[in-house]
Amino acid sequence: MREIGAEGQKLNSPKLLLAGWGCRQRFLSDGRRQIFDFILPGDVFGLCYRPEAVALCNAVTLTRAVVSNAAGLGDAVMNHGEAVPGPGTLPFHPVPKWRWLFLRWGAMFGR
Repeated sequence: MREIGAEGQKLNSPKLLLAGWGCRQRFLSDGRRQIFDFILPGDVFGLCYRPEAVALCNAVTLTRAVVSNAAGLGDAVMNHGEAVPGPGTLPFHPVPKWRWLFLRWGAMFGR
């Protein structure tokens, strides 16, 4: 298992998983692991539309993996959204603070 994104890291350096499996996870106080999302080949991670967004959990590989820098793709989506169909054309919706607090509470108490 190798870390490919750290909790608290700014989400401004997109990466592309080319091979292998990964996940977004957090270790609980009693040693258990809580998995929030799987990262599969073809998935882009480490990029967010929210200004000054940071990762709320770690991203790690679960198998041997090949990860590529996707800075060019991130630049195209973030700075030229009108030319790239998809999420770049959607309006910005901030994540409510309660969602972040719920994540923290779940990791603290494990339930």
